[in-house]
Amino acid sequence: MGSELGMEAGYLSADNQSYVSSNKLIAGEYHIIGVDFQGISRSEITILRDKFENTTSKLENQNFVGLGKHDLIGDFLYSAALAYFSLNDQQNEVAAKSTGMVYYRQPSYGLFSTSIQTSYSYGVPKNISFSGLLIDIDFSLSSIIDKKNDTQAAVFFNESSGRRLSKMEHLIPERLFSNENNSGEAVSAVKALSIALQEGQKIYLLTENNLNAILPTLDIESEVKEDIRNSVTAGLEVTVSGKNIQIHGWKGVGYIIIDPDTGAGAYKISGGYNGGFYGGAAFSAIINILIVSIVFFPNPIFLAILAGVILAAISTFFIYAELYDNDTQACFITGFDTVFYISPFILSRLKHSKFKIAAGIISAIDGLLLFFTDGNDIYNCTLES
Repeated sequence: MGSELGMEAGYLSADNQSYVSSNKLIAGEYHIIGVDFQGISRSEITILRDKFENTTSKLENQNFVGLGKHDLIGDFLYSAALAYFSLNDQQNEVAAKSTGMVYYRQPSYGLFSTSIQTSYSYGVPKNISFSGLLIDIDFSLSSIIDKKNDTQAAVFFNESSGRRLSKMEHLIPERLFSNENNSGEAVSAVKALSIALQEGQKIYLLTENNLNAILPTLDIESEVKEDIRNSVTAGLEVTVSGKNIQIHGWKGVGYIIIDPDTGAGAYKISGGYNGGFYGGAAFSAIINILIVSIVFFPNPIFLAILAGVILAAISTFFIYAELYDNDTQACFITGFDTVFYISPFILSRLKHSKFKIAAGIISAIDGLLLFFTDGNDIYNCTLES
């Protein structure tokens, strides 16, 4: 429970093109895959409605026999999938008719899931909490042709459709899973950018002409920066805010990747492991190796290298504080201490007596680290999904 898993999904189209997506899952979450081949059929909606009525009747009569997570969670998430694709198909068809377009839905799919937030202790999941619901549309594909063969009109239609699809990623769950007594708020790329604009942030359009000047100034995750750089280098354009936003416990950034030639795009929000954890773990591993080397080979060169690495680790810790947020700094400490916590257990089980000496030194350093951090930061590294 709380561990990260990986999943790949995709399909092969009739013209032999493959569409594959990778997603992070957390053990304990409930995921369904919503699929829209060429529209949502009325019979599919009717079947789901009948199941809802049956489940509602059982709950009202306190008859819980035969009810499981698929009835109580799966059907609700599946209803969100059907609502999302059905509503978007209808809106696109209406928009296509009013603008002189020929529109056909191509096979599309996305994940609809519960979302878990995990707190880590020594790199091991310590606590989990339900943080909300997630809609992640991996592929929403369609064929659009202007009846007058106006390619620019088709580009404009695709861009407008993409913004509307992104907007529905927060409107659908808000409408389905909240009411006057239990309000809820969802996040999409379009909404995240809108909130950033309301906060007074600058919204940037990154192209090949300004990428190197603007990208280093953005206060966002390194993984997002890498995604933006790769996209712009490939000839795409990216719209992004200057820094993260925070809304109802979710913290991240929304960004839009657009192909200027077709209007097709990816509407993304950030999320994933905090990179500070890996930076801290890497420094800690190097320091542990150097300590063992010094115990076996007491050489001034190793001592000098050790001092340099320790100074670099301390500098990186404070750089994280300047460039990122407190959670990234906490994750750096967590990653750093995780290796110091595990190493003595491994070294003490090795036969040579010097390994046990090294284990004692590392354990002492780990104790000092806990003393100076007061033990607090070790437990504040979280995973947002």
